[in-house]
Amino acid sequence: MRNIFFISASLIISGIILLTTAQNVQAQNTQGQNAQGQNVDAAQIEELTRNGKAGDADAQYNLAKAYDFGDGVKINDIEAVKWYKLAAEQGHSAAMNNLGAMYEDGEGTQKNLALAFKWYQRAADKGQRSAQHNLGYFYENAMGVEEDLEKAIEYYTRAAAQKHSGAQFRLGYIYDMGEQVKEDNVKAVELYRAAALQGHSVAQNNLGLMYEAGEGIEKDLGKAKEWYQRSADQDYKLGQYNLGTLYEFGNGVEKNISKAMKYYKLSAEQDHANSQFRLGYLFDVGQDIEEDNAKALEWYKKAAELDDADAAFNLGIMYDEADGVKEDNETAVKYYEKAAKLGSPDAQNNLGYMYLYGEGIKRDVFQAYVWFLVSYEQGNEITKQNLKIAKLLLSRKKEKQAEKLADICIKFDYQRCDK
Repeated sequence: MRNIFFISASLIISGIILLTTAQNVQAQNTQGQNAQGQNVDAAQIEELTRNGKAGDADAQYNLAKAYDFGDGVKINDIEAVKWYKLAAEQGHSAAMNNLGAMYEDGEGTQKNLALAFKWYQRAADKGQRSAQHNLGYFYENAMGVEEDLEKAIEYYTRAAAQKHSGAQFRLGYIYDMGEQVKEDNVKAVELYRAAALQGHSVAQNNLGLMYEAGEGIEKDLGKAKEWYQRSADQDYKLGQYNLGTLYEFGNGVEKNISKAMKYYKLSAEQDHANSQFRLGYLFDVGQDIEEDNAKALEWYKKAAELDDADAAFNLGIMYDEADGVKEDNETAVKYYEKAAKLGSPDAQNNLGYMYLYGEGIKRDVFQAYVWFLVSYEQGNEITKQNLKIAKLLLSRKKEKQAEKLADICIKFDYQRCDK
């Protein structure tokens, strides 16, 4: 017995994620006269160069930023590092932080986490909030130093006290997850909100999650929608995805598949696998839209390439049952196996079935029994009948060997499952 159905993937709430990298957080409290993003003309570049050569630290810093961001001059990371270093050596805290970022990312110089840490530390000691955040990130993620969450929290707290949105977000996440601190969803909400109000798109999304789940604050789907919308409007893919789920399932808003697909597509185009899967599914079943197997196939394949187990499973079903495509059992096996190794109990069962009856692959009762055992261990009751059939075809010795291999398969996250 196969699981011949499509995974609809009941609502997958995605969004509690780590901030990606620290090096993207350059000085937010810029010093000197030309803030990042201000258009600098040739005359100003000439003046900054003249003053920088004369030892003016602010001029050196602003000239470094011009080269770093291509403001009035062509981007030149080597020149940016040169001028940041000159300003940093004079005690310019924002230049110290940005020099650390260059060393962290290997821009204009060889990547060197030890030197990045050194300059972040110097800037942090002078109260530079972005450096405090970056130093906290280094301690949290063991970058160039031993992991020390206590110190990470210390530096995040310093930066958050200066209203650094990234630090507020990181602290919120730590309290949300209970990482070496007592889980405190109320505190997490407070910190997420502080960052969200400053426009931090990930914090906006996570605040929406807290409202949707009623964690740390009273459940309020209207507020969840508001914060997802703010996050989505900043092109944050998880905000777009979570907003799409509200519209697809009619949670806190009027059900609107067209709007759901709009936001899923925005997120899917940023390689968000869950959004790609949802698009594939909606085209597949024709839910409030015209069924389109070609588009379903396209989005399922994109999601499967990003290791979405449900998408791979549904592709297996499409090729197995000739649903919108030509029947191709070998391709069905390929996708069942991919989904099975990603942990899908339904795919594990179906892969076992293909082995048991030799469909799309050489018949192998032993391997079939292994996959049935693995699927059943995950609570897939449909597999029970298949287990009985396969067991009857195996010797007691082979049965015991299969049980051992199934244990190994589970232990190693479904990656060592073949005899």
